[in-house]
Amino acid sequence: GELSTDPRFQDTWLPFLENPSPVLRAAALKAVSYSSEATGAEDAILAGLDDPDSLVRKWSILAAGNTHFEAAAERIRPLLDSDDPEVQGDAWYAFAGCAPLEEARALIARLGHEVVEGDPRFECYDAARGLLQQRLPRPPRRSAMGSVPGAPKGRAGAAGYAEGGPQRTLPLRQREEV
Repeated sequence: GELSTDPRFQDTWLPFLENPSPVLRAAALKAVSYSSEATGAEDAILAGLDDPDSLVRKWSILAAGNTHFEAAAERIRPLLDSDDPEVQGDAWYAFAGCAPLEEARALIARLGHEVVEGDPRFECYDAARGLLQQRLPRPPRRSAMGSVPGAPKGRAGAAGYAEGGPQRTLPLRQREEV
């Protein structure tokens, strides 16, 4: 939201990233995870991945994914197969957000074969898949008339319109007979 792009917001949590209290470091990393980028928090995210406190590690992982912090991908890779289901799910999500697109796609494809609906890990897989989809390039949007903006005109669209305005179109069977 607005807080994630407001530079004054970053000034609020940046000092807490190096606080001796793990609770405050975790809270600051949680704030980073809601930010649009990791600017100023890169070292804290990487350090948090090795923190002895599990909450700091969790929010470091999630901050890396949500901010698309690519430098953290190699550090998160070993966590993809963690024995701890919560760490594993957070790592799936983060990797989908910060790894190079081809690697993230490969992970989601692999998980799509391993994790089925009803599996306790399905929610984590689904969240990771959603984050990856947000990163993918989007196809051009179609206008209300069904054409791609800027595309050449002249052929009737789904609504029967062509360059000259509305036209009557015949059902396919009748057009073939003409």
